[in-house]
Formats: sequence, C-alpha cells, structure tokens
Amino acid sequence: MSLKVKKKKQIRRSSDGNSHDAEQPTPLRPLVWIGVALTVLAAVVVAAAVQSLSWQLQTRLRFTKGQCRVVAAEIVKYSYSYELRIAHQVEIDGRAYGRHENTEQHTPSYNNRKDAEESLAHYSVGSVHPCWYNAKDPARYSVLVRRDMDTGGQFVVLVVGLTLGAGGIWLASRPRRSSSTGRQAKS
Repeated sequence: MSLKVKKKKQIRRSSDGNSHDAEQPTPLRPLVWIGVALTVLAAVVVAAAVQSLSWQLQTRLRFTKGQCRVVAAEIVKYSYSYELRIAHQVEIDGRAYGRHENTEQHTPSYNNRKDAEESLAHYSVGSVHPCWYNAKDPARYSVLVRRDMDTGGQFVVLVVGLTLGAGGIWLASRPRRSSSTGRQAKS
C-alpha cells in the first residue's frame, strides 16, 4: 500500500482557445504531520528541560549544598491530589537552623494516597537528606532534595528535545517532489 499521492493533471482551455496543463494541489503528506507533531513534542520537552536546568543552576549558584534533617512529614489533600509537606532544618556542625517546607523544585504531588504514602516513607522524621541553603543565613531559606540534582541528565533531555525538534522541522519542511521532475518540456 503506497501513501504517495500523485498530482492529477487537468487540461484547461483558456479564453484564447489554447490548452494549458494545470496541476491540482495534493493533500499534506503524512510526514509533514509527523514533523509537526515532533516539533510540538520537542517544544514541550525543551521548555521543561530549560525550566528544570534554570532552577538547578540558580540553586547551585546562589546556595550551598548541605544536609537537612526532617522534623515533620505529612500528606495533605489538596484539591484532587495529595501533597507531601516535609518540614526540615539545615544542620551545620551539629547545629540546626530554621524550619522550612521547600521540597524539590515543586511540592511533590500525587494522584492517589497510596503513591503519596510510598513517597512519604522516604522522608521519615529524623532522616537526613541533601539540601541547598543560604550560606549567609541558613535559617532564612533551604530546599530539601530527595535525590541529588541531575543537571547532566537534564542537559541530555534538552539535547534530545532539540534533536527531535530539528528532525520535526526537517520533516515538516521537506520540499514536495513534483511529478514533472526530470521531464523535458514539450516544444
């Protein structure tokens, strides 16, 4: 089964009585739609990767990596989801500073309570996790991260997204092959 659509030729008679060949336009090829879909997907992937990379780089440049101890942890029903509220304190040389609920880039949110409870198990009260804090005033701000920030992984996602976008643009903008290519004009 071939997906190619050939152009149909029609012969038209003009007002001067001469006949002219006219080609009807063909519908868009399936590859164009695949290219458009890839480009849209790539835009979403690139936007998410850029946002995450931006947050990670700002956090790394503005704050110091340290350890935080969980002092309270609970699941809170929020609209149609369940959020984790994890209170933590920065620990430096055995001394605790501040109490914050900043967890990850966005507050962890789950569609059902079971998933939220599984994640909550990682944040038992008294457990220690990596965090980023304001070195000038540790009591002022800190953010708890469940896993170390994966800037390299986000960079790979960004490159994959850009590659998908380039492939999508290439597919969507490929020139159509004319059915008259290679034919000589009639004299």
